[in-house]
Amino acid sequence: MYRASCSPHPCLTTSRVAAFQELARYSPVPVLNALSSLWHPTQVLADLLTLQEHAYLFDSSITPPPSGEELRMQRYKALPQPRPLTIAYVGDSANVLHDMLVTYPRLGHKMRVACPENDKYRPPKAVWDRVVELKCDKHILMTKDPREAVHGADLVVTDTW
Repeated sequence: MYRASCSPHPCLTTSRVAAFQELARYSPVPVLNALSSLWHPTQVLADLLTLQEHAYLFDSSITPPPSGEELRMQRYKALPQPRPLTIAYVGDSANVLHDMLVTYPRLGHKMRVACPENDKYRPPKAVWDRVVELKCDKHILMTKDPREAVHGADLVVTDTW
């Protein structure tokens, strides 16, 4: 089953990754994979925006954003870039984690990931192959111990365990 958005831009969500690939192969316009069983890029984009909006929490040299009328007047100014962060993820492997693994290291951040020991809770081979292909693996610590994952983290993201 497919859900299409009401946006003027093509956007499709489906649990079948192969459906995206087939649609993109024959589509005359770009196809945005907003959500699938393996990937959730729109969530990671939203998280990155939140990190930028709150960059002052990680770097005391960044001024906190104004509030009220000042905020309304400055809404179109560029957001500050957060310094490189260590981001911990604690939970089983899910589509949001998969996109974190291929996005955050490419932006200079380190990942520390704790997943249960059983392979069914770890990133699937197709996802890890993409992580390695993008050379993100050298900035990722994978462990079964949540305490090890959160040690030294600037930010902790959680999911089901």
